[in-house]
Amino acid sequence: MPKRKRHGRQATGGRSGGQGAITHRMASIVKNELANAVRQIEAHTNLLAILNGGTALPPMRGWPISPDFGIALADVLEATPYGLVVEFGSGVSTFMLAALLGKSGAYPDLLSHVALEHLEQYQQQTLQWLSRLPDVKRTQVWHCPLAPQQPAGGSDATYNYYDCLDRLRQHLQSLPKPVSKVLALVDGPPGGTGRWARYPAVPMLMQLLPESDLHILLDDHKRLDEKKTGQAWVNLFANQYQVDLQTPPTEKGALFIKATKLIKTTT
Repeated sequence: MPKRKRHGRQATGGRSGGQGAITHRMASIVKNELANAVRQIEAHTNLLAILNGGTALPPMRGWPISPDFGIALADVLEATPYGLVVEFGSGVSTFMLAALLGKSGAYPDLLSHVALEHLEQYQQQTLQWLSRLPDVKRTQVWHCPLAPQQPAGGSDATYNYYDCLDRLRQHLQSLPKPVSKVLALVDGPPGGTGRWARYPAVPMLMQLLPESDLHILLDDHKRLDEKKTGQAWVNLFANQYQVDLQTPPTEKGALFIKATKLIKTTT
């Protein structure tokens, strides 16, 4: 009997220890989630300040960019006189960029802002958001369905990607002057469309803009596919560009690649 009692006490103690560990883990999870919520609220407030408290931002939780990524995007845009901004994927980021570009005298070097969207319903949603802004003349949102493509640059893999190459080429030719610095925001297509779903963005830009400096801001960099995609882009830039890498601290992870062309053949 005493032995059975000792075993009973040991079993009870084991259950208590297990419950304590679970409680500790849950408390840690709650603490991290609360800390992230505070960061996102602070970032959202700062974004509103950047936009001068104008039109309210669309919802920024779930699939859209997070507020802290919006801050990183605003900082990137402010730091360099880009001639062109291309978004692979449209939504809240498109609204935010259009609002910034619509300010009087803002970003005088920027000739055009183009956002690509593969689903027409989301293109229309983004256009509806843009209709709330007073000045969006530098912003366009294109419906570009996904189509099988093999990116230039030596890869023999096929990807479902935005069917936009010819349209982007024509758009570049229509601009009043060549663009020397390009910002690409890569937040699409969704990962569910295939492995390394976002990889074709950089080969496409290198093909269209062989003389330009390419700055790439990638969202969702905490995901393994995006990490591998970013490294593949860095490998593509090797020997042709000077590459600087930054990882802005954001909820979903971000990678910022600054690729400066080493030798430009045009004058």
